Amino acid sequence: MNNKLNLLFGELYTEVCSHITEDGGLPSVDLTKLLDITKEIKANLRPISFADNTWDSNSEIAIIWSIEDIQESNNNLTNEQAFDVLTTLDRYHDYSYGISWDTVADTITNMYPDVEHDEDKEDDDK
Repeated sequence: MNNKLNLLFGELYTEVCSHITEDGGLPSVDLTKLLDITKEIKANLRPISFADNTWDSNSEIAIIWSIEDIQESNNNLTNEQAFDVLTTLDRYHDYSYGISWDTVADTITNMYPDVEHDEDKEDDDK
């Protein structure tokens, strides 16, 4: 993790801890400040690069899904919505079955039922 992220996480931790009461509550925490710090953390996160992978490419693999993959399933999703779908898939998918195009489509439908889906151009040509 880079130094800027370390500093931001430290700032977030300090901000929260400085407001914790003896009973564990957070009565006076500044949510706007926490949101600003969180947004800055998100802006400074970088994707994993294959150049600095942490797995042994001789005995392990990594399957990577991207925002573009999610938008291929529904091209009306914004980048932020597509990333939300990715993080939801990562957090809640069934490890016995993995992630498939069906689970991507179902997750999009469940998370964003009001976002219209443009049919593939192939379907329009029929």
